[in-house]
Amino acid sequence: MQHEPYPVPHTLIMSAGTGVTSATLGRYIRYQGFSTQLLVVDPQHPMFFDYWHQRDASLTSTRGSLIEGIGRPRVEPSFMPDVIDEMIKVPDGATLAAMLKLEKILGRKPGASTGTNFWGMMQVRNVYRRLTSRACW
Repeated sequence: MQHEPYPVPHTLIMSAGTGVTSATLGRYIRYQGFSTQLLVVDPQHPMFFDYWHQRDASLTSTRGSLIEGIGRPRVEPSFMPDVIDEMIKVPDGATLAAMLKLEKILGRKPGASTGTNFWGMMQVRNVYRRLTSRACW
């Protein structure tokens, strides 16, 4: 990306599957000293969002995620909450609406987890304002 006009992204948005990718990217962002913020989106019922806020590894959910490929009923050991700047819990309805909107934009059918990520991307401005008011950004 070094040849791009903006080689260091403002925000990197991703969903929590097992937590490995967010842990790797978060550690890399910090190791390189980038100003990039890592925003992780989590579906409505899984536990990554709750664990990120409470740091209680015993949390579990009796209800699984409707979003295939992301959203686990318990936190995986590979998840590293300290390298994440912010998390958003995405309602299932918002995921599905974002997926349908993205289908209209692209002219092809994305998966539901792409809808979750797209919804998170649309929330970046709101997250930025909230974090700025907390003086954490």
